[in-house]
Amino acid sequence: MTTLATAVPFEVVVVDSSRDGTAKQIAATFPEVTLVTSTSRLYPGDARNLGVERARTEILAFIDTDCIVDARWIEEIAAAHRTDVLAAGGSVENANPESVIGWANYFCEFTAWMPAGARRPVQEIPTACLSVKRRAYDDFGPFIGDTLCSDSAFCWRLARAGEAPVFVPSMRVAHLNVTKLSLYLARKWRHAAASFDGSSS
Repeated sequence: MTTLATAVPFEVVVVDSSRDGTAKQIAATFPEVTLVTSTSRLYPGDARNLGVERARTEILAFIDTDCIVDARWIEEIAAAHRTDVLAAGGSVENANPESVIGWANYFCEFTAWMPAGARRPVQEIPTACLSVKRRAYDDFGPFIGDTLCSDSAFCWRLARAGEAPVFVPSMRVAHLNVTKLSLYLARKWRHAAASFDGSSS
């Protein structure tokens, strides 16, 4: 578990719809976490919407279950939102560089958010490392449900309104990629189908 180097107060909300005992483990190990459980399996956008309903903060930061945050993640988010940006996200590193399939997954999904370059506006940032002011969620949300790629659709709405999310390279997470070819191909198929379905959202 990453130790966060921050004096910024924060809360953690976990939305769990698994059936593998994760919720019980979280409740037993991290009693300070706000745990939201669902008996039905949730798509990421649906889970994020439930999490936002329970969150009490004015800055909402999202991360996916297959990501590990950098120790200064919260500090970087807080610094980004001291400006008037509505949404800011960061870079995504490869958490399992020993795998060739993992690199293929990483390059196909995250080349636009590699930890390089300058701070800049972009058309989208994945919720692997995305933060928004609550009023941005109120105005441009919620995330679309029952599909993948809801984070892309949310960011596109921001960009079309002239509020494109800002990419902050120093706001970092590491992504655990799939390492089996069959899982990789299945993942790409699902993402392609979901991206097409949500392209007009």
